[in-house]
Amino acid sequence: MNNFFPTILLVIVFQSLCDSSITIEMAGLPTIDNTGLVNIGNISDFREKVEKMISYKIDKEHDLKDFVHLELEGKLNEDTLKKLINLYIKKFIKISQKYFHDIRHLKPMLIKLIWSWAHQRNREDSLVLMWANIEPGKEEIFVREFTPTLKVFYTFLLDIDILLEDIMHSCPKSYARYLECKKLVEEKHQHNG
Repeated sequence: MNNFFPTILLVIVFQSLCDSSITIEMAGLPTIDNTGLVNIGNISDFREKVEKMISYKIDKEHDLKDFVHLELEGKLNEDTLKKLINLYIKKFIKISQKYFHDIRHLKPMLIKLIWSWAHQRNREDSLVLMWANIEPGKEEIFVREFTPTLKVFYTFLLDIDILLEDIMHSCPKSYARYLECKKLVEEKHQHNG
């Protein structure tokens, strides 16, 4: 099966906009969904990794959101902030690296999808739009350059999560098939093991 949307990394939406899914209105997306070419499994997998990263407790006490609050309150020194940002960026690059290659050949379609998404979310100034236009192989440089604070990085991850959720919501047939297959695999593992 062709991996039409192996994963998509990108987008910045304020948390207040994250309360509900949207259906991404883009010519071709419903048609793609009907073909089964949308690899919702990869999108779901990457989204799960992003969510785990957001809630990951580095010191068994604080997750990324906690560190953002500490950063905003001025309770983290500059050295600690640099170490935390570097740690989170390295972790993000590590979990997303396998998707970069797949994304590169989809850039023309992704750019249209992300523009549509950003417009519907009122985020035409999103960093994700910049991300979509960077040269292949420069993803890590972009993240390091444009997410200089924990707050910006946290927002970046939340936006990726929302974008992926909206894509899944916009492809109901593929997502339903994925959930059915996932359930069958889980039942098989329970039965065999």
